[in-house]
Amino acid sequence: MRLIVAIALSCVALWTGCVSLHSKADSRETVDKYRPHWLPATAQMIYSSRWEDGFLGDATTKVKARVTAAEFESAVKKLELTRYGDVPKSSYGNEPPQWMSDSDKRWDPSSELDDTFIRKQGRWWQLAKYQNGFLYYESVSY
Repeated sequence: MRLIVAIALSCVALWTGCVSLHSKADSRETVDKYRPHWLPATAQMIYSSRWEDGFLGDATTKVKARVTAAEFESAVKKLELTRYGDVPKSSYGNEPPQWMSDSDKRWDPSSELDDTFIRKQGRWWQLAKYQNGFLYYESVSY
């Protein structure tokens, strides 16, 4: 009986992908060549990272790129983001937006939200800001 249970559990683990030696939940991929489709071709990539938990659907993407103010405004329009102060606080629910930290020193947005543009759709947040000539973008789903 124990053997049947062990085999059944192994099959379930294989089916759900839990047997991977490198679980997606534990991996964080830094890809400096990752370029979002909405980023202008003239933007200089400084930093990008992506993390995904394939089982739960949680994901985080961070991008830092050197852009002009006009290019930043164009990206905000493409992403349909709204200035943080223009959105009623009640629409955030119990989870207000925030800039996540990172151990990589290239990821250095200020934590203030006053100059941040946001968009929330269900469990998905997008944040962007223009600071010191850089576009900072963060996408988080949980």
